[in-house]
Amino acid sequence: MATRGMGLGRPAARRALLHAPWKPWRYTAADYRAAAATATAPTPLSGTPADSPWEPGLASTLTDIGYRIEEETVLDTLLADLA
Repeated sequence: MATRGMGLGRPAARRALLHAPWKPWRYTAADYRAAAATATAPTPLSGTPADSPWEPGLASTLTDIGYRIEEETVLDTLLADLA
């Protein structure tokens, strides 16, 4: 997941995509659903919804589930990717 977890970081990720080529890492609707399913005491999303051009289904999934997922929540998954 990029920039500040899944939630408030989406607008920043979208702006970065306009200026530099990058490939989202663990920043898809499926990744979000998996993380939300295991989150304990998640924080509700706030702010204005933003689109996610790299993953069209992410924005609606975020709105439907409504939780902010921090990197710490999925740290084991992220570290396993790097192993």
